[in-house]
Amino acid sequence: MAKNLKLKRLRSQTNWANVVLSLLLVPAILGDGLIAIAQQKNSQYGLGLKLQQRGALHVPPSYCIIAIVPKDGGRTLSHQPSLYFYLSKNKNYRNVSIFALRITMQLHEDQSVRRFRGEVKNLAEGLYKTALPVGNFANPNRKIQRWKIDAIDTDFSGLESTFVFVQQESNTNVLKEIQPQSSILDKARIYAKYYYWYDAFDAYSQWLELYPNDAEARREREKMLQENLSSRCVDSYNYMSFKELLEGINVKSAKAISLVKK
Repeated sequence: MAKNLKLKRLRSQTNWANVVLSLLLVPAILGDGLIAIAQQKNSQYGLGLKLQQRGALHVPPSYCIIAIVPKDGGRTLSHQPSLYFYLSKNKNYRNVSIFALRITMQLHEDQSVRRFRGEVKNLAEGLYKTALPVGNFANPNRKIQRWKIDAIDTDFSGLESTFVFVQQESNTNVLKEIQPQSSILDKARIYAKYYYWYDAFDAYSQWLELYPNDAEARREREKMLQENLSSRCVDSYNYMSFKELLEGINVKSAKAISLVKK
């Protein structure tokens, strides 16, 4: 009885959706134990953040969010870089489903708080992307922004948080190499040359949407993933193998989720 009342109250408070995914942005290196001062980079694309190791949950959650970015973050030239993430389902939770998705973002800078929201219907397991409004805030250049991704499933069970780090950084050398006649693939290779993760991965993905049979471009994008991507969803919880994740990313184009200011 008590459990039914609790579920009823939760449903009344959450009538917009059965899954909530929230992004929390803090545009600085935080001193809460999650990251420390810059260290040797974990990958050529990474920001060199020393991340505290977290223990795995005793019971893996129903869904796992795999951020398509190096664990210690990545750089971007853009004021609205695309964040890609893969939503993977635990096959032991057959009756747990997703009907909707809402994304909120908060920026904590002194006393200011800004929120963004995005909602999409009929969410399924697969690849998604959203444009992060990193340039909507004062002086974003070289600040490290932390995005926290949380979710709740239809059983009202919380999913493990996923953290994403972004550094917006200008680079005149990159801009000089990109010419008006440069193709999307040319741009992807230039971004990759200078290790701008968000821009390179997005450009490769855009190119492969237009030319899905370009095996060379696909190999170059897969090389980025193989050398730089890791996830607890794969390494600790075994939702899928890394090969299956690559196949999942290659199967379909990412479904776009728009963020709007609340």
